[in-house]
Amino acid sequence: MIPGINVNLGGTDYTVPPLNLRLFFQFEEDIAVISSPGQHSLGDTAKASTRVLLAVMQRNYPELTEADLLDKLDFVNLNQVVQAMFGQSGFAARPLAPSRPTPTPSPSPAPESSDSSTPPPGGSLTISSTD
Repeated sequence: MIPGINVNLGGTDYTVPPLNLRLFFQFEEDIAVISSPGQHSLGDTAKASTRVLLAVMQRNYPELTEADLLDKLDFVNLNQVVQAMFGQSGFAARPLAPSRPTPTPSPSPAPESSDSSTPPPGGSLTISSTD
């Protein structure tokens, strides 16, 4: 059994192992969908989450079928299990629902210079002496 986070799905306890590199590369597109929920429908995000989760869970439970997993998942525990899977794999925790965008601050005006002198006319500044 690969160590992981213990979760209860549909009354059965499971140990969810971390995402390994093979599965990361295999499910890179699904992980991109999961990582940007505001850009995808809730259904697409849930389907991508379920595909990755099934593959991860099958590392410890090879007999687990997609139908079995879908019967045990709902939107509450799906979010919890996905957070557990990605959190222990080093991903930052994000909700499956998008957050409100933060407004972009407007640029500040350029500070005005306090130097009121004018540059010398063309050429370099020379100093002459009167003897």
